[in-house]
Amino acid sequence: MRIMVLGGAGFLGSALVDSLAKTRSNTIQVLDTFSHGFPKKPHKSKNVLPPISGSIRNYYDVLRGMERFKPEVVIHLAAFNSRPETIGDFRTCSEINYVGTANVLHACLALRSIVQRVIFASTLAAEEPVSHYGISKRAAEDLLESVFLRFPEGSRQLITLRFAEIYGNARPYTSTSLLNFLANGMVQNHSLGVYGLKEQIDCLHLSDAVRACELATKVKIEKNSVRLDIGTGKGIVVQDLVHRLKEASGYTGQIKFYPTNNAIPFQTLVANPKLAKEILGFEAEADLDEEIAALIKARRKALK
Repeated sequence: MRIMVLGGAGFLGSALVDSLAKTRSNTIQVLDTFSHGFPKKPHKSKNVLPPISGSIRNYYDVLRGMERFKPEVVIHLAAFNSRPETIGDFRTCSEINYVGTANVLHACLALRSIVQRVIFASTLAAEEPVSHYGISKRAAEDLLESVFLRFPEGSRQLITLRFAEIYGNARPYTSTSLLNFLANGMVQNHSLGVYGLKEQIDCLHLSDAVRACELATKVKIEKNSVRLDIGTGKGIVVQDLVHRLKEASGYTGQIKFYPTNNAIPFQTLVANPKLAKEILGFEAEADLDEEIAALIKARRKALK
């Protein structure tokens, strides 16, 4: 299978490419801006081609990359998000998450029948969006689906994966999840500010997110478009998450809790994994406490 991963050098992308490369019949092409540095060495797997440096904000970067590689499957992970919730840079957020997705869609259509499936990484925040990030992702979802539903049934397929907050350790360490943010700060004993004390979040380990993406490349679906929540289905109150991280890290610094307000929106987001189980056969497997301990250990080692 010829798979193009847009944003394949990011937090989820780098782990996904490593996993996809284990299947020898896969050929993988990465397109990324490499904002965290261009790789100094080629990928250890021969079925991962030399990466393409480009941005989904530039239509011709995407089109030239696709014309050269001719992917059967496009996994669109490229996105803009920041904490707290893209408040200060909504223009960049819109350009990457919506206009960038429009560029990807246009390039896929230009290749006519070559691209058979698009897997779009979205967010639980797109269901009832209140943040710029959620709004831009929901707009991108609707744009993709409005086009894919016009194709003859079974000709081209769109699978939208609405991810919960993805945490874990990977290269580069660029996750914007609350859990990763807190773990990193606690390991360094920084003073921290936390919003949404009483809200609940769904914490999805990186390994589970990778597995969901891989299942989406293989599964047979009847419809041209499906939207699936990808998460554990179990919410954890932010206050409880902070307590677990403090216990695991031995954190002795100061934490200031801020109330949720209109300026910095924070909402309870918990996946409904029923449809993902039915269609993908996906269930989250990682144990939260075990993975928190592993993450803290890895960050301590990396920050020495």
